[in-house]
Amino acid sequence: MGVNSSVPPGADLPMHARDLVRMHEAVIGGGRPRVRPRPLVSRSWSRALSLGLAADGVNTRDSVSLDEVARRRRASPLRHVVEVLGQVLGTTSDTANMLLVVTDAEGVILWRAGSPSVKRRADTLGF
Repeated sequence: MGVNSSVPPGADLPMHARDLVRMHEAVIGGGRPRVRPRPLVSRSWSRALSLGLAADGVNTRDSVSLDEVARRRRASPLRHVVEVLGQVLGTTSDTANMLLVVTDAEGVILWRAGSPSVKRRADTLGF
């Protein structure tokens, strides 16, 4: 594992995976996990819970009209780099089953790039 890995060196990977599942279930269920998540993960899960997002289901979004998405794209400072990002990640995202998603500050999805199969899977997740 790399220097920034969340997996301790020499960890028993199946056991570590089970610990992570138990940790997630405890936190999402409102309990106290035996092993605490890393601060970065804890903050992310807290944000998701505070927004009412369900960890075990599809989360719906309020629809934004295509005109509104176009307006937000024009207003986004990322409009200048999104094409370059798509080009840089394009071949990799298509072959590696990755999805590039760019949102605005409110979380409205402005651009998505990736293989059609990955985008279909993301659609089933409400993303």
